[in-house]
Amino acid sequence: MVRTLFTKVKHFLSEDGELAADLPGPARKLAEFICSIVKSVTCHSLEALVPTGVHCRRRPKRKPCRGEVYAFIKEDTKEIQWNCFLCGDNGFIYDWENTKWDMRFSDIIPVRLHVEERDLILDETLAGPDLTDRLKTAKEVSDAVVVYYGSDELDDLLGYISAEANHSYDRKIQEALDALYDSLSVLLDSYMNLKN
Repeated sequence: MVRTLFTKVKHFLSEDGELAADLPGPARKLAEFICSIVKSVTCHSLEALVPTGVHCRRRPKRKPCRGEVYAFIKEDTKEIQWNCFLCGDNGFIYDWENTKWDMRFSDIIPVRLHVEERDLILDETLAGPDLTDRLKTAKEVSDAVVVYYGSDELDDLLGYISAEANHSYDRKIQEALDALYDSLSVLLDSYMNLKN
């Protein structure tokens, strides 16, 4: 039976705003799960249901659920509602505003890439480790990864993608890079419009 989980982020925090050092193991894992959802969903506009890139935490029949958590912020109450549509795990998050995981006023952009797009960047561009290391370590969820870039970093990554697309002799690779460039440009432009 799936139960709805109600959590307050600040219950997990010490006075300095970090996760409390004395949190027992299960509580720390839960806190990290909840804070990951907050970080991902607060990068988006209110009321938008978004994939967070966070693996579901449940283990139905002692096997890890392969689902991804989706979440949105309720505009009137500012509570975050989250759900795994595969197993039904769900909950509400309160008291998250102005914590270090609240990204509403930061310069961080969540970038969701299909595995093929990630591999395209890693295999075909000259982007350095400052832009690619996070792609290598990101966990795959539903054949995709979510990584976080600052707006300047994403602009730099777009430059590498564009350069390789302009110099590639392989038409398929060139078309794939052009499509990736277009989608990431739209993401960056919409983020900049949202912040201005």
